[in-house]
Amino acid sequence: YQFTIENLDIRNINRYALFSQRLIADSMILGNSSFKIFRDVSNPHDSIDRTQKYPQQSLMKLPLPVKINTVVFARSFIEYKEKNAKSDSSGKVQFYAVHAVLSNLTNIPEFIGKNNKMKLNFQSRFLNRAPMHAELIMILKDPAGRFTLDAKMGGMNAAYLNPMIQPMALAKIDKGKIQSLSYHLEADDLHGVGNLTFLYSDLKLVLLRKDEDQNK
Repeated sequence: YQFTIENLDIRNINRYALFSQRLIADSMILGNSSFKIFRDVSNPHDSIDRTQKYPQQSLMKLPLPVKINTVVFARSFIEYKEKNAKSDSSGKVQFYAVHAVLSNLTNIPEFIGKNNKMKLNFQSRFLNRAPMHAELIMILKDPAGRFTLDAKMGGMNAAYLNPMIQPMALAKIDKGKIQSLSYHLEADDLHGVGNLTFLYSDLKLVLLRKDEDQNK
């Protein structure tokens, strides 16, 4: 993980709540920020239980009671990179010009009783090519970690997906046009059920074969 946040501004803090060691504020604004994640899938899996680790679940475990109405990521960049042992190279997914607003961030029971949904509204440019919008709704204090995700992406040249597809799927797009993508997911700690609609035209896909001698 490599996270960078240039500045952070918490506004309209309730000073009386601070006396009782609670952080209550109207908003938190993050300026220029970058979030990069790398994973090497060639490493063997461990036996660590990673359930109960979703953001809404981790928020409940914070030692500090907190209530912030909105958290704004003003200008962010997000990258997830994954190394594939079969191709010996890494594919990456990138989101440019991210503007995201997280609402109802709280772990205080009295506020959760009034509203138990924490929402993330996310807008960006996928691979700096296609507009993308997503809404993530996380259920606070839910033992199963339930959440829903709805995402939509606009059109772009399909060949722009190659930096992601070639290392991970050992395939290459010669040509094609992506019209749109829409996705709905309902999930919890253990299960996920969703629908994906992916519209494209004039697609030509080539399957690649690994050269065992040169490992390319």
